[in-house]
Amino acid sequence: MGVVVRQSIKGSIVNYVGLAVSIFSVLFVYPKDLELYGLYNFIIGIAILLTPFTSLGAGSIAVRYFPVFQNQERGHGGLLSLALILCLLGNLIFIVLFFIFQPWLISYYEAKQQGVESYLIYIVPLTLLLSLSAILSNYCLNFHRVAFPLAVSNLLKIVLPVFFLLVLNNWIDVHGFFYLLVGFSLVQFCIILWYVKKLGHLFWRHKITIPEGHRFRQILQYSVFVIFGSLGALFALQIDTLMVTNFLGTQATGKYSLGVFMAASCYVPGAMILNAMLPNISKNLAENNLYELEKNYKKSSIAILLPTLFLASGLFVCFLPLRELMVNSEKLNGVASVLTFLIMARVVDGATSINGTIIGFSKYYRFDFIFLLLLGTINIGLNFYLIPRYGITGAAFSTFLSTTIYNVTKSVFIYLKFGLHPFSRKIITIF
Repeated sequence: MGVVVRQSIKGSIVNYVGLAVSIFSVLFVYPKDLELYGLYNFIIGIAILLTPFTSLGAGSIAVRYFPVFQNQERGHGGLLSLALILCLLGNLIFIVLFFIFQPWLISYYEAKQQGVESYLIYIVPLTLLLSLSAILSNYCLNFHRVAFPLAVSNLLKIVLPVFFLLVLNNWIDVHGFFYLLVGFSLVQFCIILWYVKKLGHLFWRHKITIPEGHRFRQILQYSVFVIFGSLGALFALQIDTLMVTNFLGTQATGKYSLGVFMAASCYVPGAMILNAMLPNISKNLAENNLYELEKNYKKSSIAILLPTLFLASGLFVCFLPLRELMVNSEKLNGVASVLTFLIMARVVDGATSINGTIIGFSKYYRFDFIFLLLLGTINIGLNFYLIPRYGITGAAFSTFLSTTIYNVTKSVFIYLKFGLHPFSRKIITIF
């Protein structure tokens, strides 16, 4: 856990530097134009949603199969090349499909009269660049490098308010805003690519060699389930933002996104610990080392839950004073209830820790897709019912309830298949 802790601490420091800038932006920049903030979250949300599909599961392949491909003299069997080729192929398919359905999409959003149809085209380059950067960042996890890729990702939190201010001061229009966003995403990809080369693990010329005991067909099968599994997870967990836009418009999405951002800030250390542990979990399962897997399962639950609860408590206490500091605070009615339910969802995530990772990296990875179907069905159904009746509060409650059911189901499954659970006596003392 030593490397995990060090990388988690470094990652958390980097994240909180970005978070400090984001807090300033949430208080004094984004509320000045909730429609633009909502539009940004809608476009970037769709790009993130599409990333698992366009990458064809390559990000997970780069971590799950690294222990069997690992051989620096042979360029790790060309694993990175395989991942990038799959990603480019997936993006090519997406681009073709996007332009086929673009007229229908434009007509649909024109009928909604929410002003997003002119900006749908930016989804294409953002999806490509996000998927490529995600693969490289995941690849870095194999070498226990979390902080630098995270720092590059967090640069957006610094420049994004600058882009907003350029629009607010009429120096650029909204299209100019998205041009800058795409350009900066390209810069981020180039920086991470340079970092992989600096680590000495960027291999282009090595032949893709499938290790003995594994078949390319097996990798492709895993890729298919990762695509639908990851897509299902993002779809189920981010569909609330998209559905808020469809039902209530971009201004409501802007308000809801503020709550999402604040709740996510409580989970920053937990997310760092989770990412840093991915190689360990992959190794434990590859070696069938259930003893170490159980230790990591229980330790991660405490390590993720403790900072999540601490930060959530602080945010609850400070929210009302913070709201008074915000620009246009009178327009932020309903954010408190959104924040409450979204934080509760994060606490559930923290308590159940790495259950999704264990299933996803094990021979039972197919079941993760079934659980995600359950999550997606519940969340979408609840959103259809609750958003028209309770607005953004209904969307937040849908996320909390579906997340709870999803995590409990996965934890029970792991207990039945592995005899493991994430809870220990120490976790009781946290509460």
